[in-house]
Amino acid sequence: MQAFVENLLLHIDDLSPLLVYGFFFLSGFLQIVFPPYPGDSVLVFGGCLGGAGGTAWAALLGYLTATIATSLALFELGYRLNRRIFSVPFIARIMPLEKRGEVENKYKKFGVGLLAVCKFIPGVNTLVVLLGGVLHYPRALGMGAITVSSVLHNLVFFYVGHILGRNLEAIDRFLKDYTLGVLLVIGLCAAGALAYWIIQRRKRRNQHDSTYSGRSRM
Repeated sequence: MQAFVENLLLHIDDLSPLLVYGFFFLSGFLQIVFPPYPGDSVLVFGGCLGGAGGTAWAALLGYLTATIATSLALFELGYRLNRRIFSVPFIARIMPLEKRGEVENKYKKFGVGLLAVCKFIPGVNTLVVLLGGVLHYPRALGMGAITVSSVLHNLVFFYVGHILGRNLEAIDRFLKDYTLGVLLVIGLCAAGALAYWIIQRRKRRNQHDSTYSGRSRM
């Protein structure tokens, strides 16, 4: 898939702005519904078309339109599916009944942040957006966060492509470094959350032991 897309991008100058729009629209759509598709690579390369007149604007507009429209449609699909999605065996395994209440409470508390950040984390955007609809997160807040994050993400990656130029090797290196950096940040956040949970658990245990000890002396 990656090789096919890269080969196609090398011949994109032969396409009219309308066909460029269609290609980038399809790429933006596939990145949402089929995450393994190298949509970020396509988007970054779109920024390399900065000197190609209307072609660059067709690329950005096509990808951005598809990203926003498909993400909002996915969010709305979650609303319509509602909790029926939990009957799907795969979903039931990763989110058992006893954990759904906790997940729903966390989503209600951090939903805007999750929807805004997930666009920048490879591989999780689709699940987070769909889950927001399933849990009936407020439409205005959810769709607003999805739209803003999509615009920011697309503009940032498009600008990076403009800086790197038509250098597929540099683009590939940037995307690998970006993914590694994201995973590192997630790992550090997870480690911090685990450390906080351990500290809080020890504090509660010490408080419980102190209370029990005081009652025993009485």
